[in-house]
Amino acid sequence: MLANCTSERYAVNRSRMLRLADYSRISFAALRKETGIEYDERMLGTLQLSRTQAQLDASAKDVKALAAYGIPDEVLDRDGGVRAEPALAHVRDKIVGGLLMPKDETGHFKFTNALAKRAEQLRVRFCLGTEVKRLDVEGSQVRGVVTNWERMLVIKQPIGVVGAITPWNFRASLVARKISPALAAGCTVILKPAEQTPLVAGAMFALAKLAGFPDGVINLVNASVVTRLAGNCAPIRKCERSASLDRPK
Repeated sequence: MLANCTSERYAVNRSRMLRLADYSRISFAALRKETGIEYDERMLGTLQLSRTQAQLDASAKDVKALAAYGIPDEVLDRDGGVRAEPALAHVRDKIVGGLLMPKDETGHFKFTNALAKRAEQLRVRFCLGTEVKRLDVEGSQVRGVVTNWERMLVIKQPIGVVGAITPWNFRASLVARKISPALAAGCTVILKPAEQTPLVAGAMFALAKLAGFPDGVINLVNASVVTRLAGNCAPIRKCERSASLDRPK
């Protein structure tokens, strides 16, 4: 824990959090479009206020980090802060400015409630009010979770052929994220990358071949539309998909 309490580690961890937050924002927009869930959303951005000039000056470091990952932001003085949020007019003397994140969104519990219902339809079980007592660990593997109600087992076993569809964005990382868990569990994989960016997946599969992956363990399908698996291909037991904004359901 203390090893992360340095300026160097803070910079590394901050960069990770920024990438994760921006990816979450993009994924949330895709999820909202895919599900069509309606809620009291606000897309006017968020404003981080500074009460002192020192705080406002310190935000320059955040601005530099945000710019490095293409995340839009704007440093505002006192008048700019009031223009962004008129409700601050009666306390304008208590702030010196702030950092505006115009792409940030704020939502409503209606979205999470509706999303939870959709998850339950997919046989997700929410264990609310549950206290985790301990993890059952065997060697380096977590075998189960002991709670105040029951013991939930973590079973890792192959289920068969896994089909995976990846979008155009985060093309290398999403390919790795899709196939790695399946391979770790002992499953074979059929991957269809986005038609806009198929070459990255092809290069990764070529590297896997050079690394000694047996034939048939990972399989690549390049097509604009996949309607069915032809021939004598084994049936797909699980499908994993990360949709981009323009990808149909």
